[in-house]
Amino acid sequence: LGSSEEEAKEAMLLTEEVVKLFNNLRQALNEAEADMKVVAHSHQAKLEEVQQAMDEQKSEADRQRGEAERAEAALEETKKSTAQRRGAAGPTSRKVWCQARSGKEAIGESQGPRG
Repeated sequence: LGSSEEEAKEAMLLTEEVVKLFNNLRQALNEAEADMKVVAHSHQAKLEEVQQAMDEQKSEADRQRGEAERAEAALEETKKSTAQRRGAAGPTSRKVWCQARSGKEAIGESQGPRG
């Protein structure tokens, strides 16, 4: 019977060791899960920061694009206005000059002052 008591004690010790190992394994898994949650939270926060920065950059790019389009439209309008003023001022100025020079009615642009 001595050997069966020793075997029972050995089995008991092995069982205790296995329980300790499983408890340690469970604790290690819980710690790993907690670490993974911390890492995931950190990555989520970084992702949100990057997303916010991208949204801000997109908004700024849209604002600058709008300003550029308005500036381009203003430039085109200025060019048209300048061209219209030059076109309108050219013949009128010539007519006024011709009238002043000849003392007669306005003379067309293609004709010179009459004698």
